[in-house]
Amino acid sequence: MKIHNQSLSISPTDLSNFLSCRYRSALDLSAAQGVRKKPVRNNPVIETLMELGLEHEREYVRRLEQSATTVLNLDAVQNRELALKKTDEAIRAGVDVIVQAALSHGSWYGRPDILLKVSKNGTKLGAWCYEPVDAKLARETRGGTIMQLGLYCELLDKIQGQAPEWFHVVAPGPGGTDQVRHSYRFQEYSAYFRLMKAKLERAIAIGHAELEQAVEAEPVDHCMVCPWWGHCRDWWRETDHLSLVAGITRLQRRELPRCGISTVVALAEVDRPFPFKPDRGSIGSYERVRDQARVQVQTRKEAKLVYEIITPPTGGCEDDYFRSHDPVGLARLPEPSAGDIFLDLEGDPLAVGVGRDYLFGLVYLDSHGNEEYRHWWADNPQEERRAFEEVVDLIMERLDSWPNMHVYHYAPYEKTALRRLMGRYATRAEEVDRLLRGKRLVDLYAVVRRGVRVGVERYSIKNLEPLYGFEREVDLRDASRALGRMEQALELRRLEIITPALRSAVQGYNRDDCVSTRRLRDWLEARRTELISSGVFLDRPKLADGSPSEKVDESAQEVAELRTRLLIDVPDDPEERNADQQARFLLAYLLDWHWREEKSGWWEYYRLIELPPNELLEESKAVAGLEHLGVVGKEKRSQVHRFRYPPQDIEVKIGEQAKTQAEVPIGKVYAHDGDNRFLDLVIGPSKQRERPTELIFHTAIGAKAAKDALLELGKRAVECGGVAALPSCPQRAILMNESPSLTSGQFSPPSRDSELSTTDYAVSIVTQLDRTALAIQGPPGAGKTFTGARMVLAAVKAGLKIGVTANSHKVIRNLLDGIQREAHHEGVDFGIGHKSKSSGAGSDENEAEHIQEYSENAEAAGALESGEVRVLGGTAWLWARPEFQESVDILLVDEAGQFALANVMAVAQAAQSLVLLGDPQQLEQPTKGSHPDGVGLSALQHILGDSETMPLERGLFLPLTWRLPPSICQFTSELFYAGKLAPKVGLENQTLVGGPFAGNGVWLREVEHEGNTGSSDEEADEVVAIVSSLLEGTVHWRDQHGVEHPMAPGDIRVVAPFNAHVNKIQDRLAKAGLGDVPTGTVDKFQGQEAPVAIYAMATSHPEDAPRGMEFLYSLNRLNVATSRARCAAIIIACPRLFEPECHTPRQMKLANALCRFREMAETLHR
Repeated sequence: MKIHNQSLSISPTDLSNFLSCRYRSALDLSAAQGVRKKPVRNNPVIETLMELGLEHEREYVRRLEQSATTVLNLDAVQNRELALKKTDEAIRAGVDVIVQAALSHGSWYGRPDILLKVSKNGTKLGAWCYEPVDAKLARETRGGTIMQLGLYCELLDKIQGQAPEWFHVVAPGPGGTDQVRHSYRFQEYSAYFRLMKAKLERAIAIGHAELEQAVEAEPVDHCMVCPWWGHCRDWWRETDHLSLVAGITRLQRRELPRCGISTVVALAEVDRPFPFKPDRGSIGSYERVRDQARVQVQTRKEAKLVYEIITPPTGGCEDDYFRSHDPVGLARLPEPSAGDIFLDLEGDPLAVGVGRDYLFGLVYLDSHGNEEYRHWWADNPQEERRAFEEVVDLIMERLDSWPNMHVYHYAPYEKTALRRLMGRYATRAEEVDRLLRGKRLVDLYAVVRRGVRVGVERYSIKNLEPLYGFEREVDLRDASRALGRMEQALELRRLEIITPALRSAVQGYNRDDCVSTRRLRDWLEARRTELISSGVFLDRPKLADGSPSEKVDESAQEVAELRTRLLIDVPDDPEERNADQQARFLLAYLLDWHWREEKSGWWEYYRLIELPPNELLEESKAVAGLEHLGVVGKEKRSQVHRFRYPPQDIEVKIGEQAKTQAEVPIGKVYAHDGDNRFLDLVIGPSKQRERPTELIFHTAIGAKAAKDALLELGKRAVECGGVAALPSCPQRAILMNESPSLTSGQFSPPSRDSELSTTDYAVSIVTQLDRTALAIQGPPGAGKTFTGARMVLAAVKAGLKIGVTANSHKVIRNLLDGIQREAHHEGVDFGIGHKSKSSGAGSDENEAEHIQEYSENAEAAGALESGEVRVLGGTAWLWARPEFQESVDILLVDEAGQFALANVMAVAQAAQSLVLLGDPQQLEQPTKGSHPDGVGLSALQHILGDSETMPLERGLFLPLTWRLPPSICQFTSELFYAGKLAPKVGLENQTLVGGPFAGNGVWLREVEHEGNTGSSDEEADEVVAIVSSLLEGTVHWRDQHGVEHPMAPGDIRVVAPFNAHVNKIQDRLAKAGLGDVPTGTVDKFQGQEAPVAIYAMATSHPEDAPRGMEFLYSLNRLNVATSRARCAAIIIACPRLFEPECHTPRQMKLANALCRFREMAETLHR
């Protein structure tokens, strides 16, 4: 900010700074108005970066000058008025490239690096407009850059009458010297940009003094580069700010002042037990930060570092706690071993886009008992992989020599990194799994936080070192500067600026961390001994082997050998691969996709074991709050016990093992009724008195058939000399990104204006599919099931056999029922079968009569071969079996947006051609494992790539919705389908008649509340009020044909993101006599529709959302929740959810959808 011609001038950088820190904007405003002097923070690294950035921009301009007809460079024009004049003249003259243009409107003024002319009809300029480009050194686009470019788009809108569709960021390319342009659709960020711009304008309007009072200085990431850092640091010290308390959360810092506690000293003096009941968070969490503040204040008074030992919650004796839970605190320390390793990794999450662990270091005792340090540098992916493999190999060698050894680290980064690198490079998977399952990785941070209370402001290992007298060889200030330069060099791929002295400093820092970790372990062992001497019982954690079976080892070896052959001549850099090399890369790592998923399932099981019972409520593979209803049947000597559970979306399979959190097997799932929330378990004689309140479900699903099918495909590709050399087949078509192949003519989807509908075209070509794959994307209400059913009917009429598959029998059955309806409608009779363990529950009885259920694979295969059925449905585990190879002409995969690419490759062997039906923009593929790039995608995600809608050359996009009226479709189409989805004519007639939501469209009811995370009383009450108003008898809904229907409970869907909120809403509705209104999470209602959909979001503050922002603001979930509505889509939410603080493009894109909903919605006031 600066004063220009006696008026405040605001720049794009000011908007970026406001995004990073509101308080900085207040201080910048005061400096611009002459109240205080802005400090200068000299940073040689930043100065170097600025010069490199200018050279990067100049290089891009040179390239443009070589290709563009006309280029105007205004870099030398510093006078604002002159620059604005020349820019306006150049824009109206249609100059191809304008460098350092000047744009202004009101108080805003900015100089975009480049404006590019693009063709565009209907603008004020004629047949062109301009899109802004910024050249940035960082390979990962930052949130501030999005805001800056958003401002340029808005300023251009004032000149050309239309905002640019795209803006662009030019970053260094993968080679370090080349450049790559990343494009962003402005509409995906525009609503959030407008929100932030308006907030900054309002902040400036109230003046710096009031703004400083309104936005308190809070520690944020931006502090590291902010010139005001010293000012804020001094203020925190002077005011004894609560942020100085180690481990205190933002929630607690907001809540405590409401209780009259605003300083560290005041918090330390709070009585025990905690005398206040906070509105947000548990009393225990506040007692913990109170105790932390107490030891910090004591450290100040005694002028030495004070610590306290925390006694594990065992009551001082051996009891059931240790038999049913993992130990905590000092009880987590295993027996020391001479083979122990102390590990530390240095990593940069922003390097090369995906992050880089650039230095691996570890310390151990050699054969003479001397401390030895080893390290591995990783400047590129090849070295990172090699370092990872050699570190894991060394660990396994020592494990073989010292079976009791462990790997110690501080904080969870190292464990996470090992899992990530294992997935990224698909190597050393068995070894990492053995370490994780055997619990060989010991996080000393977890030991310290539950075992020792120390008077430090941060529980960094550096702050703990005075406890055990460790002195570093590399000064921490020198190390910090060295780490900053190292990370900048890696992010810019300017390895030439990494000098030997820089490497030496970083390496010394890493060695200090490893040695310090060892010293900390020894100090903790001494404290453990003291605690035992005081009479407290402490056992050691039990050792687990974690070794795989010999059969698993043999299978892994076979996969490894085949992968090596597939990867011959495949470059590590994806940018350097041709189509066949990329296809072989994918296939090579698809071979053991199922193995990675299974292992992640086990890791997930161990995670669930350690969760508090209240957190199990939001987990799909666990159930909490069980109520035993009694015995409802017998199975030989076993009994069938029925339990009821509170509203929770659980995923269980018949026959699945149910265990307590103490890993005690209770029984197996006999039946599950999700609608009535009944769970029946077969329980043996020894456990029939058990009454568990929480259970965890885990069964290793045998995916042998799918694994074998993938191995066969890999062998065929090797024998043929590559994926491209395979004979025509759907696997090749998908992996090679081929257009669908037809027996006659070329694949040519109808245009939007064509009289031939996309569905009719799909039906017309289904019998012409020529050993290929046809992908069809069906947005909400676009008739995906109808299209699939008609295609199957056309294929059967032509004498073809059809298979149907999906992730669940419920989805399969839904499509089979649709096929049966179409067959009945057209008077065609043929056999339809379903290979399922269930009896078809949930289907219409008349339809069930015409669909034959098979419980055995051989029975289903025989029926298909004999012609008894022409259509057979079954899961991937059926179609991947060898006896089903080429058993059908076409295999239709429903909900292919949730069907793993690996499973599509496995089931494709059953058919000559594939049809993939689904929509990746709705619910995503459920996946647990960490996989190499591109391997963990669903089949449709792979085909769509970065597109929101199906590319014309790859498949079909169903462009008409038969559900959403124009007012709702506009939101859905703009936010999720790049504006390509349109409503069917007549849907504008779908309206509500009477009541507060008369008409059709999107509605917003903002409800103020505080302290809510996963559920909200206030929102639950509002749901009851809205539902009551809809069902009071005066409200009707009118369908597209103009027929009116009285509103009934079944005409409403109440959706919530969390099970706890569903539970609360259902309870409130039931008490109001409205218990028949369907209520559930997003997952429950995909595929359903109703005149009214109500989405209640529960959370008070964005940062407090369970499962994080990615889940609460999920675009897929918002799409599903709002697109159930035929007349009215209603969101109930706290106003703060529409104003989240975002710092990355991904976060902004998530928030933008909700912000856009707010802009488009009619607000309901009470």
